[in-house]
Amino acid sequence: YKPPQVDIQVSLLTSKAFTEPILSSQWINNTVYVSDTEGGIYSFDLNTSGIMKLGGHNAGCKELVYYNNMNLLISGGWDNFIHFWDLRSPNPAISLNMNNKIYTMSLTRDLFVVGMDKLRVCYFNMGNLRGNFNKEAEFN
Repeated sequence: YKPPQVDIQVSLLTSKAFTEPILSSQWINNTVYVSDTEGGIYSFDLNTSGIMKLGGHNAGCKELVYYNNMNLLISGGWDNFIHFWDLRSPNPAISLNMNNKIYTMSLTRDLFVVGMDKLRVCYFNMGNLRGNFNKEAEFN
């Protein structure tokens, strides 16, 4: 068996240097959202090269995922919180205290999986998420 030869061409669209190490990124339309080791979450507009701070966490923001069905950017941080961001608002629509540091997150269709310290994994059915959020919820 001889694998097919693939010709890959890469071109740089734009670049930007940040002040802190980047932990995660998420591409949504013409904007790249990045998170850093200090907890900051920034939007980087690829058309204008402009950067705006969306918000953040009180410790490193380890993961970003996007839930297209509700236009939510979801961030998980080392401060034990998961924030659900409506990208039209400067504040999270909801914040969940997971009582554990967030190390990884994945979202496929409506299944949202979170890996945390203390060997914990939890998952959410995002199809059950509705528009009326409490500002903070506790997960035990």
